[in-house]
Amino acid sequence: MKYPHLLLMVAGVLLQASVMAQKHFTVTVVVKDIQLQSIRLEQLTVTDNTIFIDSAHTNNEGQFILYGTCGEPGLYRLYFAHDKFIFLSLDSGTVTVNVDWNDFNKYTTSGSAPTGDLQKFILATRGFMTNMNTMNIVFDSLTTAGNDSLLAQ
Repeated sequence: MKYPHLLLMVAGVLLQASVMAQKHFTVTVVVKDIQLQSIRLEQLTVTDNTIFIDSAHTNNEGQFILYGTCGEPGLYRLYFAHDKFIFLSLDSGTVTVNVDWNDFNKYTTSGSAPTGDLQKFILATRGFMTNMNTMNIVFDSLTTAGNDSLLAQ
């Protein structure tokens, strides 16, 4: 090879560019009335894989901080004991999450507008699913009792 140093220099520049493309984020969480436990931050991928990012233990005040890096915005999950979790959309910067362990679905976030939008979407979808389940129960009870005049026709 005529120019081996040129190849090394190009490889070094490419490596430096990929490292600089990584964005850093911090997730600060305060959970009211939580027992001492470990919490995981996981990245969710389009192939249904989870990638471990960081973990922490709550202190006596229910506070902990998690750190990560990413090349592009992504979907993440804060995973707590008893299969409780919070979805986050993270890119860079600091995101703050406040939640009451006894009313876990009503959490607040700041520092990430996409996370707030994701929370609204999940709450709306959960409401629609609850309504669909209720209508299905009513329909099944009417079908079983035979009291629906439209079904009798």
